[in-house]
Amino acid sequence: MRDISDQGTSQSYNQSLTKSQFYEQRKQLIYQLKTEHYIPAFKAKWEWNGSYTTGKAVPPTLNH
Repeated sequence: MRDISDQGTSQSYNQSLTKSQFYEQRKQLIYQLKTEHYIPAFKAKWEWNGSYTTGKAVPPTLNH
């Protein structure tokens, strides 16, 4: 905290600055699968795509 005088007058001001910073932990997992099959006897083609995503976030504890 510092005291600032107003250019020759008797007024003074108290000024303070506070900065806070917090971090959040995050985790994301992504799974992907793709398969293609061709069966010549039937002249058939089989394609399959799949994906799965999961995530987690842990908020910070704000206890001081």
